[in-house]
Amino acid sequence: MEEIEQNSVIVRTSLGNVYSGKKVFNSIPDNSLINLKSNILRQVFVGWKIKTKNSCFEPDTAVMMDFVNPEEDKTDFFYILPFSENEALVEYTAFTTQPIEFDSMECEISHFIQEKLGQDIYEITFREQGSIPMTTFQFASQQNKNIINLGSIAGCGKPSTGYTFHTIQKHCQTIVNDLESKLMKDNPSWQRNFRFGFYDNIILNIAKKWPKALPKVFFNLFEKNSGDDVLRFLNEETSLKEEIKLLSRLKFPIFIKSLIHYEQH
Repeated sequence: MEEIEQNSVIVRTSLGNVYSGKKVFNSIPDNSLINLKSNILRQVFVGWKIKTKNSCFEPDTAVMMDFVNPEEDKTDFFYILPFSENEALVEYTAFTTQPIEFDSMECEISHFIQEKLGQDIYEITFREQGSIPMTTFQFASQQNKNIINLGSIAGCGKPSTGYTFHTIQKHCQTIVNDLESKLMKDNPSWQRNFRFGFYDNIILNIAKKWPKALPKVFFNLFEKNSGDDVLRFLNEETSLKEEIKLLSRLKFPIFIKSLIHYEQH
């Protein structure tokens, strides 16, 4: 992408096509910036949408974190998003700083479906895979006011969970509102409250240094608070008063340990 005049941008594709516009919306990460932080924690995932011969899912119940036996160097778990009694997205996710082969992760999914779900006959109707940086560092350089970053590079990712979609919707709505009112900012990145970045670094510290403790952290969070309150907290939609109430119910030792050894990730 390059600026050809003050209020116009052109995009040149690898196929040689050229497009121009007053505004360009960009969600392509700057890998040169990401590579500077090679030791960041990543959420690596592989998912299959499957259709089983026999009913095995509860259509009204999603499984958020079914933890595998934690290893020293990563935390991994499955989650299940059901569509019907015999159709669901089964996803295997790992938090790690080390490379993981997607083929080996697919073996984990196959084993989970056979051993945990008890299904030997099923059809894979959709596959997905990816790697999400889990960090509070910013991985985007604002080139000019006419290039508007979206998604993870606009700061919409939740560093401690990798979940991005909900915040993307809110960010896009603010951009639409600004465009309609003709009050677009020069750099309309998603603005997070500082304290949520602090909370995230506490969790990332635990995930990187003491991964075996992470399942208990999430279990404790949901055990001591309502699902609605936890999701609002993870979506960064709670007030400071609500956060103090929510966090005061948790077991403190691992958080104090993380605070003593606090650093940005």
